[in-house]
This record gives sequence, structure tokens and C-alpha cells, in this order.
Amino acid sequence: MSDEPTNVPPRLIDSGSAPTIFADAVSGVYLLNGALRLTFEAHHVDHNTSPGPVERHVTGRLVLTGAAALGLRKMLDDFIGKLESQASAKETMQ
Repeated sequence: MSDEPTNVPPRLIDSGSAPTIFADAVSGVYLLNGALRLTFEAHHVDHNTSPGPVERHVTGRLVLTGAAALGLRKMLDDFIGKLESQASAKETMQ
């Protein structure tokens, strides 16, 4: 058993080789075996013809434990709240 306090998270190592995934949309969300699974998509144009058709391509998948999904939700709620406050403050100043 470790002597470290359980409320201190492990050190975060930011790897430069971690991929950056771009998404125009989330194309699917589902829960399987207790894990939340999200599928991301981006729009691509086939330039072999003009005008080229736009297609949706899967760019990545993210699988989160229940705890990680709840943590992401909290982070997004906090961030969106700050954005809304900033937007509201700008409207008030105009």
C-alpha cells in the first residue's frame, strides 16, 4: 500500500506525441460495459470532381470510464459557464 495521500492526483506528463483530433461533430455516443463511447467526425470534400461531394469521415473515438465522463461534463459545464458570462458581459458593455 502506498503512503501517498489518495486525494493528490498523479503527476501529469504532457506527451508531445499524443494525437490532436479535429471534429466537426460528434456522430455517436453510447454506453457499453460501463464506458461512455464517443465517435467524432469531420467533413471531407472529394476534389476528383467539381463540385466535389462532401463526405463525413470518422476522425476518432474516445472511450471514458463513468468517473472520467462525469469529470469531462463538469469541466465543460464550468468552461461553457465562463464563456456565457463573458458573452453576457460584452453585450452589457455595448
